[in-house]
Amino acid sequence: MDKDLAKILDQVASKYGITIFEAIADMQKVINEAWTGFDEATLKKQKELFPHGKPTPDEFIRTIANEMNEQ
Repeated sequence: MDKDLAKILDQVASKYGITIFEAIADMQKVINEAWTGFDEATLKKQKELFPHGKPTPDEFIRTIANEMNEQ
């Protein structure tokens, strides 16, 4: 994990009063739940952003950050 990603996770953890490990676990739980949904628009966006399948929390943060920077 690079320093930028660690900084983001530290900020999230601090905001919610949890550890970085808890923040990562919570993110993975939400990602897992999102990948079991059946909403067509969501599934389409998932395939567009994550063509190799369900991302790790690190991959999710990097991809979404890159997507936001492009907009």
